[in-house]
Amino acid sequence: MYLMGNFNNYDNGQKKFECKGNVYTRYYENGKIKYCGKYTLNQLNGPCKMYDEEENVTYDGNMINHKRNGQGKSYCNGKLSYDGFWNEGEACLLGKLYANDELIEKEYLC
Repeated sequence: MYLMGNFNNYDNGQKKFECKGNVYTRYYENGKIKYCGKYTLNQLNGPCKMYDEEENVTYDGNMINHKRNGQGKSYCNGKLSYDGFWNEGEACLLGKLYANDELIEKEYLC
């Protein structure tokens, strides 16, 4: 099968991703980082940071099989919204909920 096009770059020439060792960085079309983390077995596995297009952190924590797993923090508009454990991409077990960086529930159980 023959595929046409450059899959490493967006149409504007901006690179989509880069790998340095086992660290994978994915970019938005505007050149800002979308996420950066340890990449093994063709997926994010290990520590990872995710960003929105305005460069605000949206997640900082562990990933397994390209999903949030283990300890991690999520952010909304750059403000902490959840600090706790994740399972298969869902906030779960015991965690803390925040609104505008202020703690609103200490023992959030999903």
